[in-house]
Amino acid sequence: MLTSELYADKETELTMDQQDDRFCLKLSQIFNYDLSIVGERQVFEKLLEILERNLYDEDTNNELYEKLVEKELLLEQAQSQIQSLEDRIEFLQR
Repeated sequence: MLTSELYADKETELTMDQQDDRFCLKLSQIFNYDLSIVGERQVFEKLLEILERNLYDEDTNNELYEKLVEKELLLEQAQSQIQSLEDRIEFLQR
């Protein structure tokens, strides 16, 4: 049996055990949770394929925040232009 252990941070451990063509992937965080996935190589290859395909399709929180800030700025500019036009109309009507 081949075992690999990695630490994502001080509390999170990722362990992968391999025996023949079977794998056991364990993700554990001290005091919080444990997750184990057991399967054959094909299962992990398919899982990796799905993750790689979908992982970067979604916007990150930072990207969403940047888009929100851009839209808020555009909204402020539009409101300012509307106010200027309303003031101009009011002036011309006098």
